[in-house]
Amino acid sequence: MALEGADLRQALRDIEADCKARKLRLTVSRRRVLEVLLASEGPLKAYDIIEQYDTPKPKPPTVYRALQFLVDEGLAHRIEQINAYVPCRVSDHGMAAFLICDTCHHVEEYAAPRPNLDKGNFQVSQWVIEGVGTCGACLTQT
Repeated sequence: MALEGADLRQALRDIEADCKARKLRLTVSRRRVLEVLLASEGPLKAYDIIEQYDTPKPKPPTVYRALQFLVDEGLAHRIEQINAYVPCRVSDHGMAAFLICDTCHHVEEYAAPRPNLDKGNFQVSQWVIEGVGTCGACLTQT
């Protein structure tokens, strides 16, 4: 769901407050990348994000660094299947699962259950939970 106007401004204020509380630095470039993601109808690749900028356009490494920060801090997610990014819609910055339509690339985010890893013999560096199929809108069109 794309945000615009007052909803977008409020979401950015809330995220800025969350970052401040977590002692995270939401730089101008990080904020702008997040703003573009929040205003998007769907997943965006890094070069799509660059195209959303007014002039001057940032260099790709700037956008990739901002995206990495947002992903690392749970403010955005990278969709592995399509190499694109979406803003986090789950409020606790936890694990997420995604359903991806392979026809229209619509993405739905869900809070993913956290597995119990109490054995302590494995440190997870990244979780990727993605289901690929056909969304209801595309199913009704066929």
